[in-house]
Amino acid sequence: MKYNLVSIHDRAKLLEDAKRLIERGEKAEREGKMAFGAELKALKPPQSGQQLRFAFVCIGYFACEYGVSKYEAEWEYFKNRVNHDIFYKTKLNKKGEPIQYVRHMDELDMGELSLAITRWRNFCSFEYQIYIPDPTDYAFMLHAEKVIEENREFL
Repeated sequence: MKYNLVSIHDRAKLLEDAKRLIERGEKAEREGKMAFGAELKALKPPQSGQQLRFAFVCIGYFACEYGVSKYEAEWEYFKNRVNHDIFYKTKLNKKGEPIQYVRHMDELDMGELSLAITRWRNFCSFEYQIYIPDPTDYAFMLHAEKVIEENREFL
């Protein structure tokens, strides 16, 4: 079952359901029955497909203007230099040793992707004097998509 943690009613319902599951587990333990488990995970707000598309247009346009491959623009510049803290995370492996992994763009929630795009636009503008349009600049977005399409073989 999914709960909205902003809602007081849903938070109370979550606590009630958790207590009920714990009681069932304790009862099963007393009766020597087979144990069961429960799963709890946080749900993030989804990102929009338009937001992800916009991010890839921004990366592709930078690649065309600066003269690097789309792959290099995404990995070396967008993920590694500008948004390292968002994409590179550390977790413990089965041996308890820390390992670093890279998150995919579609794993980000709307807020993280929005922050990554804003940082990217500022980086391109300040560091390389390449203007990346905001999502509301429809004419420039069409221009950026056209430039990417014309240079697809070089990306």
